[in-house]
Amino acid sequence: MRGLVVPLLLAQLATAAANIALAGCDSKCGDVDVPYPFGTTYGCHRTGFKVTCDRGYQPPRLFLQSDGPEVLAISVRATA
Repeated sequence: MRGLVVPLLLAQLATAAANIALAGCDSKCGDVDVPYPFGTTYGCHRTGFKVTCDRGYQPPRLFLQSDGPEVLAISVRATA
């Protein structure tokens, strides 16, 4: 049983880590989680992963770049 618990725990930790923004960066836009490598401000995303949180909407809406399609969810595959 112990052999099954460790891989499951590692998978859960990797998944939890994938859902975290960098320190000091927004991790949500409205109801959408914004995990790294995505981010809404300078220094919070990798090149090509910038998304825009438009707070003019209630709740705020997330978009690709500033004029792209709306992002409804982000899923990041964790690698161990």
